Amino acid sequence: MKEKFPLVDMHQDLAWNMLCYLRPFAAPAADFMLTETSWRNSGLMWSFCTIFTLPEYHSDGNLKKASDTQFAIYRRLITRHPDWMASIGSKRNLIGLVKSGGKIGVTILMEGAEPVESPENLQSFFDQGVRALGLTWSNRNKYAGGNKTDGGLTEKGRALVNEAANLGMVIDVSHLNRESFWDLIDYRKSRLPGLKLVASHANADAVCPSDRNLDDRQLAALREAGACVGIILHNEFLMPGWKDTEFGIKKPLGPLEVFAEGIEPDALAEALAASATEPAEIEDFKPGAQRQDEVSLDIVLDHIEHIRYAMGDAAVGIGSDFDGGLTKYNTPTPFEDLAGLQALGEAVADKLGREFAAKVMSDNLMDYWLKNLPD
Repeated sequence: MKEKFPLVDMHQDLAWNMLCYLRPFAAPAADFMLTETSWRNSGLMWSFCTIFTLPEYHSDGNLKKASDTQFAIYRRLITRHPDWMASIGSKRNLIGLVKSGGKIGVTILMEGAEPVESPENLQSFFDQGVRALGLTWSNRNKYAGGNKTDGGLTEKGRALVNEAANLGMVIDVSHLNRESFWDLIDYRKSRLPGLKLVASHANADAVCPSDRNLDDRQLAALREAGACVGIILHNEFLMPGWKDTEFGIKKPLGPLEVFAEGIEPDALAEALAASATEPAEIEDFKPGAQRQDEVSLDIVLDHIEHIRYAMGDAAVGIGSDFDGGLTKYNTPTPFEDLAGLQALGEAVADKLGREFAAKVMSDNLMDYWLKNLPD
């Protein structure tokens, strides 16, 4: 039996999924891509776990509640499992993780900067462990334009980028629209040449045209910036023409349901981390939808090869986006949960060599972050 590849995943929506379905980390793997079982059986050694909220949470105080609960979930999980989980916020932490062997590291990535009231508040998020900052999700906010909207980087966005650079945060370009992306690149060149960039979860537009994928000019700019790209495993961003019918995806609960009866973020996080709750009974979002065609790993390899060609061997890794609306129904066929990524490692090894497969699965991202985490 072949030894598992160590896995570094640059984008997992764990806490958001736990929150919006009120489901514990120990929930059955059949229902979710990320669970305690799949984490521990997958070869995972380090995960970038997100703070994320849907736009419907962005009013009436729910944005702060949702972000506070997600931060608390990660704190509670690490506190409950010190034997196999560890917070990674510095180079020293990461070196310790490698030396310890057997632990899984957790670093926080903010997907959309809506919870940051102003650039001056970013320090508090850094103090809570945020080391990578995406300015937007798909929507537009006061900082930049997301991939489903128009408009570029704003003055507040530039101020936020300045503060992120001062703190040693990396800017995640994954959801920026083209205008905001190029505004950021130009600003980096003219004002912040040391600004660190990454695309935590994105693919090659040349293989699958999409506002969520990176075209060759963008890949060249990211190569010049010394960035890495994490391959996202959503079929719609892998296979041209594949449309997500949301077959088998459950509609997230709204804030009135999640925060019913005035429950406080810490109490809710504790219940979810302790597996003291049962997953809510939730109807399928589109129960009558037809399941779309299955997608093989071949197309994932096409994206990996294209980004390798455009940016070099050291630039491509994994940013699965598992549990960010991704299920076994809209990801390539081997994936039932996180452990399925080992099949991707073997496919890369068979076609491109085991040494390069190890780079994709973990080594590239380990090298990148050893250079770019704070001391």
